[in-house]
Formats: sequence, C-alpha cells, structure tokens
Amino acid sequence: MGAAKLHTMNTLYGDLIAEALRDGMDWERVHITDSVSPAEVLGLAVDSQCAHVVQTKNPFFANDLNSAALLAAQPSALVQFPAAAILAPTSCDEKTNARLTIFDEAFHASREKSQLLQNVEATLEQFSISGSLIADVIVIADELVTNAMFNAPFVDLENTKSGAERKENIEMTDGKAARLFLGVDQNRLMVGCMDLFGTLNVNKLFKRIKNCYDTSLGDNINFSGPGGAGIGSYMVFNSSASYFAEVKIGSYTIICCTVPLRMSSRARSNIAKNLHCISYR
Repeated sequence: MGAAKLHTMNTLYGDLIAEALRDGMDWERVHITDSVSPAEVLGLAVDSQCAHVVQTKNPFFANDLNSAALLAAQPSALVQFPAAAILAPTSCDEKTNARLTIFDEAFHASREKSQLLQNVEATLEQFSISGSLIADVIVIADELVTNAMFNAPFVDLENTKSGAERKENIEMTDGKAARLFLGVDQNRLMVGCMDLFGTLNVNKLFKRIKNCYDTSLGDNINFSGPGGAGIGSYMVFNSSASYFAEVKIGSYTIICCTVPLRMSSRARSNIAKNLHCISYR
C-alpha cells in the first residue's frame, strides 16, 4: 500500500480509533471497503493476505476498526480476553472480559458435546434473545466444537484430510482440552472456541467457504468421504457480522464470530461482513 493511500486511510478513519490504540494500528494490513459480497471479502483475505477486511456498511465498522488496531498492537489479546477484544476493544482487560463473558466451558471428549450445547442453550434462555437467534447460535457452537474435537487433533498443517469420522468417540490427546465461550453486550453476541493444536490452515478454510458462495452448497457437500458434510464453516461465516480467526501454528487456534442481537436470520446473513485473520508460527 502506497504512502498516499495510507495517509488517506488514516485521515478518513483514524479518528474512529481510540487514541490509545492509534499508534499501534497497522494500516498496511487493513482493507476498508464499502459493501462487497461475502465471497469478495473471503477473496480479499486470501488473495491480498489482508489481516482485516472491514466494511463501512457493517453496523459495527468503528468497533471492528478498533479490534484491528488492538490485535495489531497486542496479538495475544484475542486469546487472553476474547469477549473484550471483540466487543469492547477500547477497554480490553481482564475485568471487562469477565463482565462481558456469559459462558465459558472446557471440553475434551466428543461425548461431552450434547451436554455442552444444552448448557449454551440454557444460558442464552436467561437473556432476552429470540428463539431464531438461539437456534443459529447453537448451530454455530456445534460447528466450532465439532471442528475443535474432530478436526484439530487429526489434520496436518495443509489440511489435506478432513479429520476423524463424526461417528467415532473421540478424546483429545496429550491431556489437551478445548474451550467454548460466549460474550454479550447490548448489540451483539459473540461465540468462540479455542483448541490447543493450531492446525487450521486458514487460507484453505476461506477458499472452501468461498466455493460455497461461488457455486452452491449442494456442489460442496461431502456425501461419501471421511469427516462431515463440509459446509458447517460456511454456515458459521454466513450467520456472522464479524468473523475472527487466529492461529499460532502448532500451539492454538481460536475462532470467534459475532451475531447482532436484534436482526432477523435473513438480515444477519445479508449483513456486510467483516473478517479478521492472524496466522503465525
């Protein structure tokens, strides 16, 4: 990105970023657009290797710019304080994260998934959240837990195979566990999951999701091979207003997404999407 373009971006959008985060903002790794399709967002992340694709038509544009600035200055913020880093990046600390987090449970075996999802549903029912949104969140949580359990411990770094059979009883190796967590503020619900394997190839993930938009879901369903149907990650991304992925290779993967609290399912799927992705060794 040229110096003139960097100056223009800082002039146009710099004031939206909290003063404490401005010096750490890496405009080189941020692509700001107006309202492009989900497939184009994914293409920008893959082709230009932008860490952050942020859209002005997304209702949480300014908030996500601050998240981008925070993660540029403090890459560990998403792992340490996921709810705060996403929902309140201008005041990201342990206290804020605890206030925003409404659910946080560890799991290490596939037999725990059913009870885990029941616990998520029971937690959400304590808040004024619509039934359709709870249903969407359960689908998202199910997919994140499934990937952490059946994919993360078994795939190689190129993700050339889809992981263990979903029918198997699986326990994570080496005493490792994963975490499912939720956060909420007045406008958004955040759903996230972290595993301790760090095997996700984000470029391949984004290409698979993009294929679902470019062709059709039917063309991308896995009917006969090992693993799941292969469209769960598309469903997560399609339901999200903002999608966060961070991978420290061989160490951990954390995937989080946000969904607006007061939108219909159709409106949520049609929102201008933001994407944040960090991958390093």
